[in-house]
Amino acid sequence: MKANTESLNRDLKKSLADLRQLGSDIREDVRAAGVDARAQWKRFLEPQLTNMEKLVKEVGHASHATVVRTAAAFDEFKTSLKKSPAPTRGIRTAKRAKPIR
Repeated sequence: MKANTESLNRDLKKSLADLRQLGSDIREDVRAAGVDARAQWKRFLEPQLTNMEKLVKEVGHASHATVVRTAAAFDEFKTSLKKSPAPTRGIRTAKRAKPIR
């Protein structure tokens, strides 16, 4: 379970690093492209990159916390199964209701 979380975090960080690199490359191109391109970059794209970086961090923290809580609950449940006595023979299940006609 921990390996999966680490793999997910690694993938998120790599994707974020790739986007940062792409952003850096675009900034260089924007400098050469002129005023209109710089304005579009500043107004629309750069804020999206910043928001995405924040979101990736939040998702990473939330995902990790969720995995930790779920793993703890599973461990606790598994432990409780080992402590509880095995069911006895002859336990009856609820009768099925007859269909309404």
